[in-house]
Amino acid sequence: MENELESNLIRGDSVVIEFSLSEDITLSDIDTLILTARDWDDGNILFTKSKKDFVVNENNYSIEILPVDTQELTLREFVYDIEITLNDGTRGTLLGKINLIKDRTTHKVGDTDEN
Repeated sequence: MENELESNLIRGDSVVIEFSLSEDITLSDIDTLILTARDWDDGNILFTKSKKDFVVNENNYSIEILPVDTQELTLREFVYDIEITLNDGTRGTLLGKINLIKDRTTHKVGDTDEN
């Protein structure tokens, strides 16, 4: 896994985070996979994702941060970690940072340009 991922995200949009595990690691049904997003300043949990939210294709994993996850958040930088815990107790963590930014358009959902 890479050490840290960083990106910008427009509040209320979605983004997919992708990562791979080495070929010698295969997650079983009893292993855990959790994403936790926290406020950069105070450490409060903003949202979490569990194993059922991840898409798995062999050793490639992806998780989508949905619009509902960020639409009510204030513009800020937040950090997340994806923690993998294998049944034998082995742990691995992927760290990331997202800068939540303002939408640069003035249109709201449902608006049209038909004038």
